[in-house]
Amino acid sequence: MQFTIYPFSYQEFLLANSAKDNAKMFQQYILQGGMPFLLNLSYQPDASRRYLHDIYNSVMLKDIIQRNKLRDADLLERILLYALSCIGNTFSAASITKYLKRENRKTSNDTVLSYLNACTSAYLLTKVPRWVERTE
Repeated sequence: MQFTIYPFSYQEFLLANSAKDNAKMFQQYILQGGMPFLLNLSYQPDASRRYLHDIYNSVMLKDIIQRNKLRDADLLERILLYALSCIGNTFSAASITKYLKRENRKTSNDTVLSYLNACTSAYLLTKVPRWVERTE
């Protein structure tokens, strides 16, 4: 049996911390996120950063590289950096391929799509469909 558990939303984060919405709490949420275990660390910056880094590495190694039998961890890292730098913007496999080509890394659109799909299936990235305004 499999359960999908997401990090706290901002409202859940406030509730879990018995806190009111203010600039300090919002900044803490933006910087450290809503992983529930951070409560046990009292959101101490160094311990929280180490914990989040360990989760990232675990997801990269076990959930993405090993599960999908990916051969190029550096390519995966570069694709992720590109995708994460485009938060809130649209991008395509072709734009990533062009970026990698400028970085002297040759790859195909299919490879990029495969790596992005692996990240999506590990819940590291979430595909957001374009919003299209309907005119009726």
